[in-house]
Amino acid sequence: MKDQGVFDKIEAIPEFLVEEVKIPHLRHFIYKSSSSQQMVAPALRSPYLSDEDRRGLYAKYCHAYDKLHHSAHKLSHYYEIDGGDSVVGWVMENAEIYCTFSPLVSRPVVFNNIDKLIKWIRKEESRFFILGTGQY
Repeated sequence: MKDQGVFDKIEAIPEFLVEEVKIPHLRHFIYKSSSSQQMVAPALRSPYLSDEDRRGLYAKYCHAYDKLHHSAHKLSHYYEIDGGDSVVGWVMENAEIYCTFSPLVSRPVVFNNIDKLIKWIRKEESRFFILGTGQY
């Protein structure tokens, strides 16, 4: 892996802020590509500044993950207003995404914005994911 420069590529992956995506009311997201088994997420910002807030965010994502993957009925998406966040989990054929939005945004607007977010991520894929690393 070292000979192929994989670690250099990992270190070169840029940190970015959720505001760069330019999607109103989006607070945070985690996107996992099924094909590359890699994930991307913006840096944590307000309202997730304290350790307690971060743990709360990750607990919400874990809850969404459990609902999607461990339910009696297979779900493709999960939506819940939990405390100060609208929490969404969505399993697609080639990816999974977990997001938080302001709780005041309607469900149709949230899912429309997730579509925009997915298009943005796919457009920026080469920036965030290590593609074509070869065999190791």
